[in-house]
Amino acid sequence: MTTPLLFAPVPALVLLLALLAAIPPAKAELVVVVPVTSKVDTLTSAQVRDIFLGRTSAFPGGEPALPIEHMGDNSRDEFHRLLSGRTAVELKAYWAKMVFAGQGVPPKSVASSSEALRIIAQTPNAIGYINKTKLDASVKVVLKLQ
Repeated sequence: MTTPLLFAPVPALVLLLALLAAIPPAKAELVVVVPVTSKVDTLTSAQVRDIFLGRTSAFPGGEPALPIEHMGDNSRDEFHRLLSGRTAVELKAYWAKMVFAGQGVPPKSVASSSEALRIIAQTPNAIGYINKTKLDASVKVVLKLQ
């Protein structure tokens, strides 16, 4: 008995889909940015981590720091994974503990990276992260995350 022509390519298609599913998605290169007018020119990973985890509320020069996060894509999860090694669940638990103990409040959160970029550019002392492909002249990079 011969295999109907319609079903002959199915095993090859299944194999191709399985191979494609095994390829990890390309990760965006994230950059930490401040307004172009900021006095801050560079920061270390530890300094950025401390700002976003509420361990400090100021830049190294003493100016207040206003961290901005965005929820529009997976950048937030990737940012915190790269910076602190924490998952989204661990980060949520961390902030619940900090807030309950009266030791801090989470960073301001906005809906999208474009909104975050706009707020960072217009707010003195703001700091945030975006995909490198979304950079414009309104902000400057103080740290590249990889």
